[in-house]
Amino acid sequence: MSVAEVESSVEEDHHYVAILTSNGTRLLVDRTGECSFGLPSFVSHCDAVISIKYLSALSEHFGINKCLHIVEDVQCLEEQTDPRHDGSLVIVEVEDDGYCTLERFEHVEWKHLFRTDSLRCDCPYALGFLRGFLTQSGGVDMDRSLLPWCILGFYRKVYSSVDESLEGTSYVRTGCPQQVRFSYHSTVYRIPTATGYVFVKYVSEKSTEIPKTSVITGCLPEVSQSPMCINTKLNALFTVDFGMPLTDTCFAMNRPAAGYENVLSVSGLVLERWARTQQQSSSFLADLVAGGVPVRDEEWIWRGLLRVETFANRNLSSVPGISCQLQFGRSYLECVFRVWKDIPLPNTLVHGDLNESNMAQPEGPGTSFLFFDWELSYIGHPFLDLLDEKWNPVFRGVGKFLESWAKYAGISLKKAEELAIWTKPVGHLVTAIIELENPSLPEVFRKSSVSSGIQSFIEAACSQSEDLA
Repeated sequence: MSVAEVESSVEEDHHYVAILTSNGTRLLVDRTGECSFGLPSFVSHCDAVISIKYLSALSEHFGINKCLHIVEDVQCLEEQTDPRHDGSLVIVEVEDDGYCTLERFEHVEWKHLFRTDSLRCDCPYALGFLRGFLTQSGGVDMDRSLLPWCILGFYRKVYSSVDESLEGTSYVRTGCPQQVRFSYHSTVYRIPTATGYVFVKYVSEKSTEIPKTSVITGCLPEVSQSPMCINTKLNALFTVDFGMPLTDTCFAMNRPAAGYENVLSVSGLVLERWARTQQQSSSFLADLVAGGVPVRDEEWIWRGLLRVETFANRNLSSVPGISCQLQFGRSYLECVFRVWKDIPLPNTLVHGDLNESNMAQPEGPGTSFLFFDWELSYIGHPFLDLLDEKWNPVFRGVGKFLESWAKYAGISLKKAEELAIWTKPVGHLVTAIIELENPSLPEVFRKSSVSSGIQSFIEAACSQSEDLA
């Protein structure tokens, strides 16, 4: 299928399309060949799990006015040869109601996307739920039980807006944009041009990422890819190709790329670079705040904890021992604040999502690192960026990060390590508070997200307390 044919198919028939597959433990958007919907090939990994229950909220959030249908792409299933993939769904917005019929629906072989027994539900109920979604004019009944059908991405109708935004630059689109990331607040596309690839990121109207990106790249241009242009009308920013993130080079699932075999060394180098970036940012705090980067200091965290406690008492009252857990969380935070006072570090820029998918080396091994995706960035304690290496392997090199800060602050490495142990759990609490206050997060997704953050904070605090005992 030619580029023109693909564009025509998507432009004329589909506003939004998503394909989901599951390997039983992790969900991923996976499109590796042509299908009946005329999509260009793309492969994308995404960690966000958005349930079918979230569908109506997505419709409202993205302003989808047409009927939103859910169908199975039978051809995609038949072509799927990887035995780890249990099923797939395609979500499409179509021009008329006749595209997806109940008759076609009844002949679909529905499959469970998860192998975990606790997440299974019987096929007749799933079929009945989805059939009901097609016939109910009011959309999904938000009170129904959570189903194991999830949505992970959208192929947006972006051609005209992309071409409009590229006008006046040296870039001319030569093929179809390929979606490479999706979340509830943004979607990213990779655009082929005659002189290389360009990335465009569309963000929700309530997102603060564009002003944050503008001021951060202005203050710290040597470590962050500056957007080549920002389109406030489209809520979009464009950047040139910065190469593959460390997720695909150093921390690839199969084996590291050439030059990235020493994972520990690369981890140490990139975290040492980030520590220096934070230290440099302390000289630009006034500019960063004026540009829209919020302050998440002790006072903000404490006020947020009180709001989280109110939320938990209202929504998690059925969780055994939740009151005692919240009291422990409050006591732990008080201890952390005392440690911060005893081992003072300046507030700095905090990335807020510092993982290997948001780091890259455009010029290859041995060259400068770049950091990107500033949606969750804020001003706060620098160690709030620390994550668990079990889930974020780049933090295997956290020793270099701590060594840099120990030297900068004039403290012993042992003191820096103690500070890190105390601080790491608080990052989960900060995330929960941000999600609780996030205006762009649909309410249907808020409860699970905030609840998860609260539990992660308490569990990590308990574990760290044992380590410090």
